[in-house]
Amino acid sequence: MKNSCRFHSNLLLSIAFLVTCSFSESRAQERSGTITDIEGTSYKTVTIGQQEWMAENLKTIKFNDGKEIPLEEDMTQWVRTTSPAYSFYDNDPSNQTSYGGLYNWHTVNTGKLCPEGWRVPTDDDWTELIYALGDINQFPATFGGYRYGYYWGAGIFYEAGDNGYWWTSTKCTDTHIWSRTISKKYHKIYRSYFEKNNGFSVRCIKCKEELQTLRDFDGNEYQTVQIGNQEWMTENLKTTRYSDGSPIPYVTDTTLWRNLDAPAYTWYNNDISNKESYGGLYNWHVIGEDKNICPSGWHVATDEEWKTLEIYMGMSYEQANGTVWRGTTEGDKLKEAGSEKWTHHNKAATNKSGLTVVPGGRRDSSGKFYDMKTGSTIWTSTESSQSGACYRHFSTSTAAIGRNPAGDKKFGLAVRCIKNQ
Repeated sequence: MKNSCRFHSNLLLSIAFLVTCSFSESRAQERSGTITDIEGTSYKTVTIGQQEWMAENLKTIKFNDGKEIPLEEDMTQWVRTTSPAYSFYDNDPSNQTSYGGLYNWHTVNTGKLCPEGWRVPTDDDWTELIYALGDINQFPATFGGYRYGYYWGAGIFYEAGDNGYWWTSTKCTDTHIWSRTISKKYHKIYRSYFEKNNGFSVRCIKCKEELQTLRDFDGNEYQTVQIGNQEWMTENLKTTRYSDGSPIPYVTDTTLWRNLDAPAYTWYNNDISNKESYGGLYNWHVIGEDKNICPSGWHVATDEEWKTLEIYMGMSYEQANGTVWRGTTEGDKLKEAGSEKWTHHNKAATNKSGLTVVPGGRRDSSGKFYDMKTGSTIWTSTESSQSGACYRHFSTSTAAIGRNPAGDKKFGLAVRCIKNQ
């Protein structure tokens, strides 16, 4: 959600963006744990989707290197300070246990506020949390209570018992920072921007381990991305061999391709210069072999696994089970942004997921190539008949995602691998 910032003198008018969820059930898979800060204070944690969050507001009065955070109770000094500071609501230390501290953003910006291995969440982290929860009604129960109020940049305490305010670590501009607000009255989550000298609560999120680079038998390297409970390649497969080292037949001749009912691959226009950017084009017989085309521990994604991804990105169950073009903006969340590879019609694509779908075109059952720069067609491993299998299609002209359960197995399409679970 990359939005420009416009500023208003009235605090209520600074609530610029509202995030609501209307799903009937949560997509979160929750687990509980604990984490301890530098002072030995223990916090409950909750795992929601692929994120692990504190289920309580941060209470620490020390940075994670042991240095004390300056306590600032004077209203005038709080307004003027451009360095780290904290307080408790109403300057009352008895509020620490139940509600945690209120920190200005200069404290957040040190990068030393959360326990080691944890960090202040970004604006995108909060968005992912909201998508994972699915149902906003579950938010307070899952996340712990939310009626904490805040310390306004004007040096006044506000809204205890009504609203909760949390910093993100993401700047909107040099002077304003993205935050999240939960309203008790309206039971909604607001995405807002505020000046740095406000005193807000902080929730910490666990740092994710770096995903490993994946290699196929040829030695091609692929980046991967965690989306929900799935780990995907962020690139199309480029291999010329199965995972056991045996070669996949390379077929360039149009007539031979048209008449072939056995495994084959090529590059777009039979031009190997397209390999790095767009990967290979494989007929479905390559996937249908007993041999695995993906690196060990990975496999070609099934139709159901694609549905899981699409639902995670916001598609309804009914839409996901449909055919032809389905959904609204889910395709744009999966496609590479910009026009370096896609044509200029792709300007709404955000690649929010990180999947980075690119327009590598296809080879049809007659052996002809088309759709380079305008479309991407990707096999699933799900067979529908002796001659057909399911695929996904992305186009520069729509933000939806196409699903064809009966694609001709002679087609030469891209392949994405997903990690075994």
